[in-house]
Amino acid sequence: MSEQAVLNGPAITLMEMLAARDQRVARQKELLITYPQTSLISVTLRVPGPVKTGTQIHGVFKQLLADLLTQFKATLVFHEAQQLATGDLAFLVVTQPPRQLKQQLLHYEQQHRFCLLCDFDVVYLAAGQLQQVSRRELGIAPRRCLVCGGDAKVCSRTRKHGIKAVQQAVATIVQGGFS
Repeated sequence: MSEQAVLNGPAITLMEMLAARDQRVARQKELLITYPQTSLISVTLRVPGPVKTGTQIHGVFKQLLADLLTQFKATLVFHEAQQLATGDLAFLVVTQPPRQLKQQLLHYEQQHRFCLLCDFDVVYLAAGQLQQVSRRELGIAPRRCLVCGGDAKVCSRTRKHGIKAVQQAVATIVQGGFS
């Protein structure tokens, strides 16, 4: 199956992506104000190129979300998911310390191949400002490139791989399902 069969949603613009990011940040702050003394897991997908979605991606993302809800059932306060043209998105509000939560998610992402496409941001409020726990802060190596396994940010910044190669890597992971 080709990447076009997996990435069959609408093409979106950079402006739409930036607007989606701003809306996501506003929603993160709103949730953390609504549920004080909590941490927020913000789940998005790393899908390069103008098409960020597809029927198969939505299905696998739903499986991921169901598994996350089971994993965090004991500390879950609230959750919501959105299917947007800019990509699937989920918020889980939990009563766990942010650093511990990020470590748990780093372990979780190593257990499931589909998580190679996922960004699990752990966000919390400190003095009324959004803060995020980073991989670097925990001494964890940067995300790996989907194509070559190198540093994903370096490959992305230098455009080391063509969009077709990266989309094919995404398609292969999605076709593998949630495992």
